[in-house]
Amino acid sequence: MKRHLYIPLIFVVLLLAACKPTTTPSPNGTSTTEVASSPTSTGSGEPTSNQGKQPTDVPFVMPTEESFDPNCDIRWSHLRPGYQAYLTYTSGRNALQEMPAGLEGQPFYLFSGMHPNRVRSEPARKAGNVIGQLYPGERVEVVAGPVCADGMMFWQIRHDSLPNGIGWTSEGNGREKRWMEPVVCGGSLYRNHYAIVMPGVKGLRVYEDTQNPAKKLKNVIAELSAGMIVKVLDEPPMCLETGSHDLVYWKVEVQDTQIVGLVAEYGYENGSFEQYLRYLEEIVPEAFPHPSQLATIAPKFSKPSTLKLSDLQDAGRIAYITNDWTSVISADGSNSYELRNPLGKYTNPHSIATSPDGKYVLMAIGTKVFRLSMIETDEGWEAVELTPSIPYAKSYRDLVWSPNGQYIAFVVEVEGDQSRQYLIYVMKSDGSDLRKISVDHDVCFSPTWSPTNKYVAYVCWEDYGANLYVSHIASSGTATYEAMGYLVAWSPDGKYLAFNDDEEGLGIIEAETGKNIRILVPEGSNSFAWSPDSKSIAFTYEDQIYLVRVVDGQITNLTGHTVDMPFEYVFGYLDWSPDGKYIVFEFRTYHSNEKYWRAHPIYILDVTTGARAQLVEEGIMPVWAPIFKPQYIQLPDCTNGWSRLRAGQKAVVLGNRQTDPPNRVREEGSKSAKQIGILYAGTVVDVLEGPVCSDGLVYWKIKGTIYPPDPNSTETPPQVGWTAEGDLKNYWLGPYQP
Repeated sequence: MKRHLYIPLIFVVLLLAACKPTTTPSPNGTSTTEVASSPTSTGSGEPTSNQGKQPTDVPFVMPTEESFDPNCDIRWSHLRPGYQAYLTYTSGRNALQEMPAGLEGQPFYLFSGMHPNRVRSEPARKAGNVIGQLYPGERVEVVAGPVCADGMMFWQIRHDSLPNGIGWTSEGNGREKRWMEPVVCGGSLYRNHYAIVMPGVKGLRVYEDTQNPAKKLKNVIAELSAGMIVKVLDEPPMCLETGSHDLVYWKVEVQDTQIVGLVAEYGYENGSFEQYLRYLEEIVPEAFPHPSQLATIAPKFSKPSTLKLSDLQDAGRIAYITNDWTSVISADGSNSYELRNPLGKYTNPHSIATSPDGKYVLMAIGTKVFRLSMIETDEGWEAVELTPSIPYAKSYRDLVWSPNGQYIAFVVEVEGDQSRQYLIYVMKSDGSDLRKISVDHDVCFSPTWSPTNKYVAYVCWEDYGANLYVSHIASSGTATYEAMGYLVAWSPDGKYLAFNDDEEGLGIIEAETGKNIRILVPEGSNSFAWSPDSKSIAFTYEDQIYLVRVVDGQITNLTGHTVDMPFEYVFGYLDWSPDGKYIVFEFRTYHSNEKYWRAHPIYILDVTTGARAQLVEEGIMPVWAPIFKPQYIQLPDCTNGWSRLRAGQKAVVLGNRQTDPPNRVREEGSKSAKQIGILYAGTVVDVLEGPVCSDGLVYWKIKGTIYPPDPNSTETPPQVGWTAEGDLKNYWLGPYQP
């Protein structure tokens, strides 16, 4: 999925469209110039208050499971201490209406049917504690909170109309109704990125950080001039109300100094709009160090050797999509087979995912979702339909198992009469407990699980690009992260979210706080994957595979030109082996002259040596699965040492098939249990559990080829049951020696 974001330019154009140049009084009675002398710069755009717009930069602290309180979930809130907030015109209890003719200038709430917010002396709905009211549009400073009581989420606020200037008011009910929102304002800069002072600007004032955006700015601590560089620190922009306009202030650090303060991005000079700071797109090593350009990094292995696939005998299986179905192959190149097809016809899957235990493949095919056995299970080659019951579902994609295998996250395409949406849902791995978790956006994608199995991060497309969100699967609370990208992946250790974007590049952000964005790779890669130890990220770029270390951003070229084909562009998909030693990847080669895709070979790469080998001649979206290890249960020995079997080993039915009777197989380890089949002499089985001593016999739970008790029966019995090793004197089942 390739796209391009032109966020600063788009935003400035939008601001220009709304521009109405005026000379606006400042809080201290002077014009709202932010430079010591009038600049000659020409700006573009106009800051707007954007009241009522849902913010996208709310900081987020992920609570621990011990502190999670479903009755007061901070993730639901849009407010934080230090924010400015206002009572909305349209949210919750209020309904925006037209101003009656002839009543302009009168208090709007008197005629609109809107309700003021009560302000109380304490965070509780008690008689006699109302000390004031807030009306739609009035601003307050958020001081402390939240406190949840009496069905409301209360915040302590500061406002001049209140006794002693302090009181408590409710943001909403903590669920579906909200009537207080933070004051947000337009800006085209990014936190943790750099900005440059516009040409012609002189004496741009840097104010002392007052830690109180509702108050007047005080104490000019420095002045900036054109060409100077500042780093925008990891705090949201501050919106200072200056009459009919809001000015956008950022907390910045001035390059090569220890100066930290507030600087205006925009201002009004002599009745016209001016821009003071511009997002720094160019690479400036002194201010914003980037790693070397990928094209300049030489391959680590000049002459890579051929990988011996036979060395990967215990490395698990790889599932991949063929032209019209899903296949599985062992990592050593052996045992290739197609999964069971429950449709009766072949069609191309949209998405596949392997379960964490290596037992199943989840597959989305058009409007259906199936869970298919990747190995023969207790129920045979299982094929269970898990299609969610979602009205107007068009297709399913982006399937992802939770690390414990209990839940599945996915994207559903929902098509209405005149619209199409892509929403994030989760459900249990048996298809139950279906719930939508994505925010109210039309296009959301790329779900990824936290290692705690409690959170899902994902991306939603918005007017200005794609933003990162995090939702708890058991609540509607959602955190918004500042990072932008079209792919997101949670690190296995839970510390970071990695994101990828054409303009931003490949970067990481702290998962717990949503802060401290670090760009590791300046170019936007095609796809990427975390190493199992969370220390590195493998990614593809054009026709090569790279590795970037998280600790220092060091980049290694792992492949050089991996395939020798006359194609000019290669797109890859990759996944790590569970032990972190190998990477499986796919190349899609494209001939730019003849305009067609061709050849999708799948390779395996040894990360340490660079050795590689082709695994499959044609296939896409390879996914590595660990070796499934059945659960073996060794019970206490009830035979006083008579038994010769152990759980986890193989056993063989003793005797001669022609002359000796078969062993009975029952549902439980007891003569009274229902007989479900028989085992002929010479049959080899897996011993799963035991021993159980009952009715004078020693029973073991086994798995193998079980035949029906009636030779004329057409029913296939289960492949798992209980059979007797013997009667403590005679052995009917013995250890198998190949």
